[in-house]
Amino acid sequence: MPEAHLNRILGEVKGSGVLEALVERLSPSDLQSLLMEVAGRRAAKVTPAGLLKRFKEDRFSRLAAADPRDALEFDRLAYSVATPAFEPVELSPVCPLGTVSAVGTVSQNKVVATVRSSEVVSDLTNVMALECAVRRSSGAIVRLCSSHRLLRAQGISGPISFAHFRVFGLCSAGRDSGSHGFEFGELCEQINVHLRLLSALRLIWPGIEAVRVFLTDLRGDLEGRLGEAVVEPLRCEFPDVEFGFDRERTTARNYYQTASLDIRVLDGTGEEMSLGDGGFTSWTAQLLGNQKERLLISALGSERLCVLFGKHRKPVVPE
Repeated sequence: MPEAHLNRILGEVKGSGVLEALVERLSPSDLQSLLMEVAGRRAAKVTPAGLLKRFKEDRFSRLAAADPRDALEFDRLAYSVATPAFEPVELSPVCPLGTVSAVGTVSQNKVVATVRSSEVVSDLTNVMALECAVRRSSGAIVRLCSSHRLLRAQGISGPISFAHFRVFGLCSAGRDSGSHGFEFGELCEQINVHLRLLSALRLIWPGIEAVRVFLTDLRGDLEGRLGEAVVEPLRCEFPDVEFGFDRERTTARNYYQTASLDIRVLDGTGEEMSLGDGGFTSWTAQLLGNQKERLLISALGSERLCVLFGKHRKPVVPE
C-alpha cells in the first residue's frame, strides 16, 4: 500500500478507540486496505520452518478426513438422485460477510472471516438461500442442491468431528400456497432425495444397518397433518425406514420454524447417529422482505458417512 494512503487511513483512527474506529469510522474499502497491509506485513515475517510448524498444528489446515474416492462416489450418487428435481450448483469457497449471522442465529465467532469483507462458507444452505432469493424474482419455485466443504471456527471434539467437512445440501424456496401445501410437499421432496441416496449407499457401502427419520412439529398443532401429508406417503415408498416424531427435540428450536427433520442411521453395533438435519427458516422472507416467502433447507453429513461407512474408510481413532 502506498505510504500516503496508509498514513491517511491511520489518521482516521487517531483520537478514538481502535475498535470503534475500525468498525464505525473506516469505510469498507479503507478497512480492507488496512487489513490487507497488516496481513501482508505479518506474512512477510513467516519463515519456511514456521510455515511448516503452523501447517502441522493448525486444525483448519489438516487434510480432509474422508478418502476422496469415497467423497466422489457419494457426490456422484447424490447428484444422480437429486436431479432433475433439484438443480446442482457449485458454490464459491467464500460468501459475503454476515451470510450466516445476518439472517440466522449463528454467532459470527463460529465463522472464519477474510480481510476482504467476506467469509469462508460455513453453511452451504445459507449461500443457497441467497441464490434462491435472487432467482425467486421469476416467481417460480426454486430447488437447488450442492455438495460443499464447510469450515467452522468453533471448538470441536470427538473422533468424527472436524474443523472442515463436506456436506450435501438441498434448498427449496417458494411462496405460501395456503394450508401448508408448499411446506408438506417440499418436506416430502427433500426427505425422498435423502432416503433414496441412503438406499443407494447401502447397496455399495457395508455397515449402514437401518435408517430412521424423525420430524418435529415446532408450531405445536401440525403433527397430525404432518403424519398424513408427509410420513404416510414416505412410509409407503420406503417401508424399511422407520418414521416417527421427536417431541422432545430441543436443539435448533430457535433456528427452524414450523417443522424440522432429523435423519439417523444405525451401524452394525446398533449405535445410532444423526447424519442429516433440516427444517424451515425465514431467510428468504427476510432477504426479500416478504413474509409469504417459504424456505426449506436440509443436509446430509457426507464427510461423516464417508468416514464411517465408505469403502476406503480408515479406522476412527478416538481423540
